[in-house]
This record gives sequence, C-alpha cells and structure tokens, in this order.
Amino acid sequence: MSISYKQKGVIEKIFFNENSGVISQENRRKILNSVDKAQRNKNNLETYQFKSIFESNSFAITSYCGFRFKIDIVDQVTNSILFEAKGFDEIDAATEAKRILVKILDFLSVCTNSIFVISSFDVCIEDGFKLGNEDVFIQDFDWIDDHPRIGNYLALWEKQKNFIDDIILDKFDLNHPFIRASSHFHSAQKLWLQSSVIDNKIEISNVLYVSALEVAT
Repeated sequence: MSISYKQKGVIEKIFFNENSGVISQENRRKILNSVDKAQRNKNNLETYQFKSIFESNSFAITSYCGFRFKIDIVDQVTNSILFEAKGFDEIDAATEAKRILVKILDFLSVCTNSIFVISSFDVCIEDGFKLGNEDVFIQDFDWIDDHPRIGNYLALWEKQKNFIDDIILDKFDLNHPFIRASSHFHSAQKLWLQSSVIDNKIEISNVLYVSALEVAT
C-alpha cells in the first residue's frame, strides 16, 4: 500500500497492490472503518504532557510557569521544561511536542542571547503546572551585548513568558516571520560558537544573522 498527500495531514490517494486489480471485500471493509474512525476523531485530540531537559552555553533560565508550561532549574546551565501538546495518540502528540520545543528554544535564544541544546525528551505525567514561587521578570533591558540576568540565571520579561504559551497553542506556524527569524538567529548563534578563523562558519552565521533581521522586519 502507498499513500499520496494533497498537503500535510490531507490524504489525496491510497494505492493498493492487489493482484486481481480489484480491492478485496476485507480490505474495503478495513478502509471504510478507518475512514469512518478518522472522520469521528478528526477534532478529538488528546492532551499529553512532555518533559525535556535542555542545556545552555551561558546560564540556566530562572524558573517560570505559564498556563501550559513550566520551566525549572536543574543546575547552573541546565533546565527542564514541562509542557502540553495535543495529538490523536501519544506518538502523534510527541511529534507535535518536538516541533513545539524547537520553536520555544529558538525563541528563548533570541530572548537571552544564548544557545540551547536538548539533552532528553520524554512523555510525562504530572498534575498541572504549579510554580513554588512567583515569577521574577527582568527589568533592566540594557543588556544587548551580554545576557539578561537576575543573579546567576537568565531571565525573561513578562511578555516573553506569555509568548511561550502562545507558541504551545500553535498560534504561530513555522512560516510566521518572528518564528522564522528566531530559527535563523539560533542557528547563527550555534555556528558562531563552533566557528574558527580557518572555516567559513563565521560567514554563514553572519548571513543567518542578517536573514533573521530581514525576516523579522
């Protein structure tokens, strides 16, 4: 069997390799049952929680809690993030969760002038998103050549924290200008860190920095 798609998530044609050239009654019944089930459940998505550990090249982010996520400190350069994703089943939700996580880390890279690398990712069962203390937000915005910090941890301002909830709600697709700009910026940061005077990574990272500005504006 093979499938062709009209667009992502929309099947155009299904091809069966039947020796007789005619779909058997058994396969026809399975197809009709599958289509009927898909129609019934197309808007009936289950909510799952996922937990990821990620590391920074500078400092860990101070703890924050939104409506659909929670960031906790693990150590001086490591955080955990617990967040929601929806899908038809756990596998489908995990695929969506990984896509969301990449967008969140790209966004955090712009917010903190840092690089973040995922070290683990798992489905998780926890009771909601509760933070022990109140969120603390950055007040000093004159950090452009450094990192926004409160003490020894990176910090966000309130609108940035709220934006993470919007990312999880999928209000912005991958082609949204700011999401694309964040991706270019994070990629540039990674290349710059890996660069040396004898390779062309500095040049590529500069191109990505400029691309980030062009896309954002």
